[in-house]
Formats: sequence, structure tokens, C-alpha cells
Amino acid sequence: MSVQIQAHFEDEEHANLAINRLRQSGIIFEILDLKPVAARWKADPDTENLSASATFSKATEGFVTSYPTGMPFQHMCAKAFMATNGTRPIRPHSANETLLRIKVSERGFGSAQRIIRQAQGYGIKVLN
Repeated sequence: MSVQIQAHFEDEEHANLAINRLRQSGIIFEILDLKPVAARWKADPDTENLSASATFSKATEGFVTSYPTGMPFQHMCAKAFMATNGTRPIRPHSANETLLRIKVSERGFGSAQRIIRQAQGYGIKVLN
């Protein structure tokens, strides 16, 4: 069985260093993704300046009544805000930040994770 590891690097040079060290170690892995993180956050110029009223022009019938009765309006707004985890998407730390996602066997997982950390990888996630 294989495991996916996702890590962020300060720049592409550090990500490539991790890849080279993984190859030199003899760990069998597959590169699933290697790209600048900032590329994920490029805004679509057609939808960038739309207001909420243009997107949600009319609330559906029964929208407001679907909330529990007796709940203060401020509580509903706070609950909606918390559900989105904030108002802005998470941005990369720097313009050159690079995302690396690899697939590695469970047997090579520990060594691969150690090599990624040694190459200054951070924000490491294990995906199934």
C-alpha cells in the first residue's frame, strides 16, 4: 500500500533538492505534483469583482426559516463565519513557495518524511 506526502518548500530549489535526495536514497516514489503554490490562488478576472448580491440574487424559499427559531441574528452570522474558517483563503508564505506531493510505499514513508524535513520542507501532510 502507498501513502501520499504533501509538503511546502520555500522555493523550487529546495523542493528539487528533496527530490534529488529521495532519488539518491533509493526510495521508490512517484511525483504527483510539483508546482508553485501561488499558481493555485490566481484570481479569475471574470469572477473577481462580483458582489455577493450578483452571485446570490435571491434567497431560496424558506432559507431564513431553516435556522432554529429564537437564535439571535449575530449568532447565525458568527456561526457562518466560523464555518468558513475566516474570510480569506490561506495564501502562500512567499511568491516562490512550492508544493510537492509524492506517493511512496509505507515502508519508505519514514525515510521520505525525514529527507523532506532535512531539505527544509514544512507543512507536511499525509494523505491517503
